[in-house]
Amino acid sequence: MRNPARKALYCFLALLAGAALIWFGADREQRIGEHWTAIVPLALGFTVAPIALVFLIQALLATRGRALLLAGHRVIARWHVYPAEWEQFRKFDARRSGESVSLANDLWIRKRTPKDAVEVIVGEKSLLIDQSYHVLRPGGLPELHGVRWLHGPPICLEFALRYPRGRYGGNVPATLRVPVPAGSRGAAQRIIDHFEPRLRRKPGLALRNPRRTYRICALLIAAAAAAGGIGYALAEGGALVPVALIIGAIIFAIFAVLLALATFLLTRGA
Repeated sequence: MRNPARKALYCFLALLAGAALIWFGADREQRIGEHWTAIVPLALGFTVAPIALVFLIQALLATRGRALLLAGHRVIARWHVYPAEWEQFRKFDARRSGESVSLANDLWIRKRTPKDAVEVIVGEKSLLIDQSYHVLRPGGLPELHGVRWLHGPPICLEFALRYPRGRYGGNVPATLRVPVPAGSRGAAQRIIDHFEPRLRRKPGLALRNPRRTYRICALLIAAAAAAGGIGYALAEGGALVPVALIIGAIIFAIFAVLLALATFLLTRGA
């Protein structure tokens, strides 16, 4: 994710817009009694707000992770790639990405070579390069599947990633490639030594016991439906608490559905 703080701001504004649409639709329905004219803003609000909230949380986590890396928290290795090396990497990456769709680099690479050196910081669970933040976590989203040397020139670290396939299940392979200057090979080897044992670990609890995960998600959805029904029954008085209860119930239900869907997609492609 490039510029996570800016993306967090955009998501926050979208969340405010969704909340405003929900408030406008609810207020119009209660004061004027026009159910049909209230449906459109309510539907838009309940669609935009949860999605914006999910992406806002993701952007905030990325912002926090970026700040921790810059502060040196749990950093494994760091180095600089100077303009001549970066230009060599940019050409090599274009050739490598053209070999297969799955080898396209997740890293957004500038079309022009930067004037100053590009800093690369690799932590225990993430990476920051040219202000682009990437999560490196086995069992995460995307899932880190492997890491290896790639002899260019220049020498690179190539991380194999997997994104869940949305419609048909399974996984979509992806790649994150990072250049390694000749003098930083020892630092890059520490990265491989760190991730290889973790890639052999068991998957997370949600993936180890999918049936239990589905049951928990079903209970969350049922609880959210009950809370939403109570909030709807109490909303006739025009109080704000029932409206907040309904919104919270919808958010929890969406979270449970996304968790169940992610579990299904990841286990189906395992």
